[in-house]
Amino acid sequence: MPEKLLRDAERVVACISGAVMILIMCIVVSDVIMRYVFNMPWPWAYDVITLYFMVAIFYLGFPLANTQRANISVDLLVHYFNPRFRHVVELLSGVIAFVVFLSIGWIINENLVKEIETNELLPGYYDYPTFIASLMMVTGSVLMCLRSLMQVGLHGASAYSGKDYIALPKLPGEE
Repeated sequence: MPEKLLRDAERVVACISGAVMILIMCIVVSDVIMRYVFNMPWPWAYDVITLYFMVAIFYLGFPLANTQRANISVDLLVHYFNPRFRHVVELLSGVIAFVVFLSIGWIINENLVKEIETNELLPGYYDYPTFIASLMMVTGSVLMCLRSLMQVGLHGASAYSGKDYIALPKLPGEE
């Protein structure tokens, strides 16, 4: 049940990330048309894309990409390892990911609380609330931490018992 809930949450935020990417393309195209055809560019386009949308694409898209192994990985030596040792490597990778995203999430969450309490705004063509970007970063970090913990547990159990409780990533050439 927790696996399905986490997978559904990852899919929802990944869909938001994809929609934001399409929205960026539409805004950029319309901004170019407005700029060069009507000489009236959108004054908010750059601010909104850089403050909110780029953050959304990364932090909301990364959890599902990581789960599906769509991110970049270095696999120079892994094909020499036996399955049990590969589970240990995946466990260590999960621990590192957990520590990194826990640190990011913890720091950004502290900023998020301050930003909400003080109603922090970033000046631009409009005053942009900063908590929106921080909330997306915290959301993505929490999902990454949960997925990392799940992978650490399953890879740890697999390494300990020798049974595959979680599938290992495919080796180069196995696709």
